[in-house]
Amino acid sequence: MINFFIKFLNISTIIFVFNILIFNILINFFPLHLALIFTLSIIFILNFLFIIYAFDIKKNREYFLLGLIFLSLTFRILEYFLFQQILFYFESPTLGWVITISVTFFLKIIFYKIYFDLKIFKYKNTKKKILIFTPDIKNGGAEKNISILLDSLDTRKFEISLILWKNSLVQNKKIKKIVIKKSKIRNSFFIILFIIIKKNPDYIFSSLNHLNIFLGLIRIISGSKSKQIIRESNYLSYKLKDEYKNNKLKILIRKFLTFITYNYSDKIICPSREINHDLVKNFKIKKSILRFIPNLFDGKKIFRQRDFKFTKKSLISIGRLELQKDYQFMLKAFKESLKFKDNTLLIIGNGSEKKNLTQLINKLSLQSKVKIIKFQNNIYNFLFNSKALLITSKYEGMPNIVLESCHLGIKCLLTDFPGSSFFKKYNNVKISKKEISLYSKEIVKLDEKRIFSKSFNEDFLKKDSKKIFLDCFN
Repeated sequence: MINFFIKFLNISTIIFVFNILIFNILINFFPLHLALIFTLSIIFILNFLFIIYAFDIKKNREYFLLGLIFLSLTFRILEYFLFQQILFYFESPTLGWVITISVTFFLKIIFYKIYFDLKIFKYKNTKKKILIFTPDIKNGGAEKNISILLDSLDTRKFEISLILWKNSLVQNKKIKKIVIKKSKIRNSFFIILFIIIKKNPDYIFSSLNHLNIFLGLIRIISGSKSKQIIRESNYLSYKLKDEYKNNKLKILIRKFLTFITYNYSDKIICPSREINHDLVKNFKIKKSILRFIPNLFDGKKIFRQRDFKFTKKSLISIGRLELQKDYQFMLKAFKESLKFKDNTLLIIGNGSEKKNLTQLINKLSLQSKVKIIKFQNNIYNFLFNSKALLITSKYEGMPNIVLESCHLGIKCLLTDFPGSSFFKKYNNVKISKKEISLYSKEIVKLDEKRIFSKSFNEDFLKKDSKKIFLDCFN
């Protein structure tokens, strides 16, 4: 009843505003009697269209629409006569009309609820509805996890809709793709609100903090009974400091919104124990809804995309060219390592720091040793033939590129960022303190010899962590 009330309230609020505006406009051009009839006629049509959109009735739809017409006409007639009576007590037609539609609102809730609950209109859909939201599914780690999730969900059990802000290719034709034609997520508030109201999904899933908050607020407002499953992909305390450049007010607002929406969600998936701890300690998120589940991993996909045409054995680093990845530290440590061993370094990624990094490469006279290229659709061509992987991030969730490198036996040299401790048990991974002299010494030790970690196989190939992830939707 509460969810129906909120959902009905959303529709009625829109109709209420239209009601007042239309009536106020019409009484300036027509006699009161005609203005009332025209308003009732227009509202009848709007009310009918809004309800059809918001409540997707599939069973006996023709009879439902006929009954809806009758019910809507009944309320318009009631509003007409009630308004006539109220005018005896109030001189202002606008005030009288506001009182009229306010009174009938409560009657509508009762009668529409009874009508919508009639068994003859109840459609038993055996499939659960899932709405998956992401800006796109091309580049980042969060997007890659969504791509694997889409491949893993059983379309015989789930009716899946993927909502994107940038058009992306989806291989599975059974997944419905909806592209929001807005440049910024916040500009699509009402579009997403109406999608959630209309589809009334069983589950809502997203994996980026700003999107998680956005959807959490809409879910609360929409009155949807949907369960919200959130995946927090980053060590959020550090990310917010980077994103807002230590602006305390903006960080406080974002923390508050995270606290409200995350605690209202049903499950929060944390790809590292550090993220789990950060959400509890710094955002006061309930422990009961947190789940530590490592990233989804698809090793077969890597081998399907292999290509051995790249033969130059360079050290490699793959990731967004942003402050979080701290490529400046990497370049300085790499420069130091060249005193002891000749190497080349290939950096693959796009981002706002490219100009600064290019300037630093020139300053350190590394033009012949370091190359930056834009992000590639098939990075595995480069990864297969690399010597070793370097990561010097300030913080991470669980970097997919490390998982993929472990699967290929490639040696990885990480700094001790929050999120790195998960990889300590893998014997192809070395974690160094974040000091240029120490990290450079570890670079010197790297070679192209492959080491396949038994611990990685146990964690990602033998254990079915994917099943644990998918159980969140049961």
